Amino acid sequence: MSTIAAIAGRGASHQEMEHRLRAMLGAMPSSALSASEIHSAPARDPGAREFACGASTTAWARELLGDESALASRDATTVVADATLYFRDDLRRTLGVTDAPVRSAAELILATYQRFGVEGFSRLEGDFAFVLWDGSRSRLVAARSFAGHRPLFYALSGEHLLIATQVRGVLADPAVSREIDLASVATVAAGLWGHSNRTAYRAIEELPAGHSLQWEAGSAPRLTPYWFAPKAILSRRQPIEAAAEELRSLLVDAVRERLAPSGPTGLSLSGGWDSTAVGGAATVALRGDASRTLQPVSISYPAGDPGREDELIRDILDFWKLDTAWLDVDAIPSMSDAESRSGSRDLPFAHAFEHWNRALSRAARERGARVMLDGIGGDQLFQVSDIYLSDLFGSGHWIELARQWRVRGGDGIRGFWRSAVRPALPDGITNFIARARGMEPPRHHLHREPSYWTRWRFLESEG
Repeated sequence: MSTIAAIAGRGASHQEMEHRLRAMLGAMPSSALSASEIHSAPARDPGAREFACGASTTAWARELLGDESALASRDATTVVADATLYFRDDLRRTLGVTDAPVRSAAELILATYQRFGVEGFSRLEGDFAFVLWDGSRSRLVAARSFAGHRPLFYALSGEHLLIATQVRGVLADPAVSREIDLASVATVAAGLWGHSNRTAYRAIEELPAGHSLQWEAGSAPRLTPYWFAPKAILSRRQPIEAAAEELRSLLVDAVRERLAPSGPTGLSLSGGWDSTAVGGAATVALRGDASRTLQPVSISYPAGDPGREDELIRDILDFWKLDTAWLDVDAIPSMSDAESRSGSRDLPFAHAFEHWNRALSRAARERGARVMLDGIGGDQLFQVSDIYLSDLFGSGHWIELARQWRVRGGDGIRGFWRSAVRPALPDGITNFIARARGMEPPRHHLHREPSYWTRWRFLESEG
């Protein structure tokens, strides 16, 4: 909802820093932007600046968030943030600022850093990307939430580090090289893209999701993962039914936090498990609330098309007593303006369903929604997987395993070995068994063979 940029380093005047910053913000246009906010931090040398940052926030986001600023500054520490934080009252209690005027996401991020340092970023729940300047240490810190919905790109240019929401913001500085990273582009073209932090430009990298960046002048940026799945959740064992109820409760609470404060909330609704689970949680969260509504938007496929889920969607909507806005898939272009879009895209990777997602978003906006829910990421929670059978086997919960195996309609010894036993064994044992049977060792389920026309020397040099 905000476009942010920052520049830090030595030996630049106030006018130079602000000029470069405004060029970065100006290179990242967005629809209906309000006036930009600018802040700079003085250096020890008179008339110089060590840090400057700025943000432009969309007008509709201003309406949604009131007077919440993307900038916050206190005690020589400054934050510029593109952030939406949830469960704010819990965070305020943790920080001990329930009575203090700490309201905006930027202010909460600043207070978290001042209380806990970089380690405190894991306490932030939401979608965020921010840059922080610790003037007492002349240190720049940046971070992204673990889901990675809001990007940050950075480049070193002499004694300065530049960070922006979009690649074009970093490229706006004339000192940043525009040399293309041909290996990165080739990796994507060959279908080998693996979520690396490389971009199409050698000088520019993307800050990985769930990571922080720390930098002082004269040194290289240090990237550190700060978010890990909570060990208490991973190690806690409970019956499947109790776990399902806990997941449902957590999902309803999470969706309730993300609903628009008033009016309609859009929902990208298919007939799959993930978007229907999110939508179902929204219907529970909205019970008794007449000021807010759920507005589903769905894509209709022709009869006989393998992508058709129209009948499932109608059944779901009948159960919820709601209607959806139907979009005809034949009216959505598959590859519209591919050449011009590739020239403006931050990363060489293009999302396969970009035009579908854009069409769904437009339809939701036309119906008054400014917040939209979707099922992206739901596969990790709702996919039909037997991996929990292996968890039960490996942890010794064999009585529960036998019960679950019957419920799943177990299909004999071979199926039990494939679903419950083999995934729980160390690689050494499964490799030994395969060799003893004269077979190739089993491959990891994410392993992909490269195309036959890709040179091995390229694969080895690029990892």
